[in-house]
Amino acid sequence: MQDRLSSSLEDYLKTIYNLCQKDNQANANKIAQILDVKKSSVSWALKQLADKQLINYLPYLPISLTKQGLQEAIKINGRHEAIKEYLIGTLNIDPETAQVNACRMEHVIDPEILDKMMAGTRKDDNAGSGLPLPKESGQKERDIPCRVIEILSECNVTLQDWQKSVIRVFMNSDLHQSIDGLTKNCLVYKSDIDQDDVQGVMDILCEHRFAEPLYVDGQVVYEHHHPESHHDHMYCVKCGALIEFFDPRLEYFQDESARQAGFRVLDHHLTITGVCAECLNKESEIRSLDQCMEGETLRVVRINNKAVRDRIYGMGLMPGVIFDIVAGTTGSNMILLLNNSRITIDTRLATCIKVNAETCHKSDRGFHCHRADRGWRWGGFGRKK
Repeated sequence: MQDRLSSSLEDYLKTIYNLCQKDNQANANKIAQILDVKKSSVSWALKQLADKQLINYLPYLPISLTKQGLQEAIKINGRHEAIKEYLIGTLNIDPETAQVNACRMEHVIDPEILDKMMAGTRKDDNAGSGLPLPKESGQKERDIPCRVIEILSECNVTLQDWQKSVIRVFMNSDLHQSIDGLTKNCLVYKSDIDQDDVQGVMDILCEHRFAEPLYVDGQVVYEHHHPESHHDHMYCVKCGALIEFFDPRLEYFQDESARQAGFRVLDHHLTITGVCAECLNKESEIRSLDQCMEGETLRVVRINNKAVRDRIYGMGLMPGVIFDIVAGTTGSNMILLLNNSRITIDTRLATCIKVNAETCHKSDRGFHCHRADRGWRWGGFGRKK
């Protein structure tokens, strides 16, 4: 890009970048809401960015960044984060004030001054505190990455500057991060960094137990590893959110089950798959069956097509009936579990059946165990067949 963007267009591009990071797309309404501007101003800015080939934009369609736009947005966002980190870490400015002033300074600061600020921050980080790595830092979060780098150095692991930058990006975030996401966030420190480079750094962190991989829905994301604590996860199949939680009752049941089996527990990972509250709120209360997902428990509300109503009633799918979707939401047929029987229904018929989510818990629908397991169950917790 030959001409530098104006401050206003940089703000628009950064906002689009942040929305794409969160929702994989952006739209004019959300941009107007975040920047508190009129929709006419948003339309003008989007046309300017599209003319500069920084975004893919057509009216009434989702907005996305081009490759050139992504690189420019990462640079802008990197400047912002570097300034904010300097204000908080070096000048001890409170985060809210630092955020506001970083938004102002990022547009006018000279690259030479920014480089010196970042060099000063790296110097402070490399000094180290000499203290053990905290689970939840009682100091400032910037103490954690420099302590990790120091420990790796003590373990004779030689790190280049860009590898230390990857460690800082990972350790300074509490989010579950993929290799692709980490690579994009690290481009501000090393413009030619690729996923293999980042994967190599994460392998080092996992080897020394500073990071831990999570395998969710065929993908791998990484989180900080704290051996002295434990938590489980809820995974939303719609938006991909990973929600951490801890329930002592689950820990008790798992330990009791292992005790009765004479099994020594070393570690465990529980991931509950479902749909998060935010995604549920986005859905309409009543949906067509073909819009529902495998694993959902549903109640029939009505049948819209009179021509096929008797046929659907003959399958047992009458208003008020509760059933589960077993499989087939992506194929031509759906398999439903109704009164301990499985029925198959094609997608054309599924569009005629209106349903809503049923809140009954799976444990209310009976207890099942394999024949080989019938002689063993928790004392006091099993339900007789």
